[in-house]
Order: sequence, then C-alpha cells, then structure tokens
Amino acid sequence: MSNKQVAEQAGMESKSVSGTMTALKKDGLVDSPVRCKYAITDSGKKTLKG
Repeated sequence: MSNKQVAEQAGMESKSVSGTMTALKKDGLVDSPVRCKYAITDSGKKTLKG
C-alpha cells in the first residue's frame, strides 16, 4: 500500500503516515519492496497477533 492508501484506510493525514512508516520500517515491522509502497513483514504480523 502507499502512504495515501494507508492514510485513507486509517483516517490519518499522509504526512503522519509517512513518519510512522519510516519508524515501522526501521523496526523491521514493514518493508518497502517497491519505492513508496509498503507491506507488513512476518515480524510485523507476529507483533500484531501479540
């Protein structure tokens, strides 16, 4: 998903999503397989499941 798509789904502003995605990527919870597109990693899925 792109930042814009995430923002629309989450009811957030794109700028907020951008910063959040950068932090999640740094923590290994999301990956960016294509520039400006994000996907949740296996680690991110495990974190969500608790």
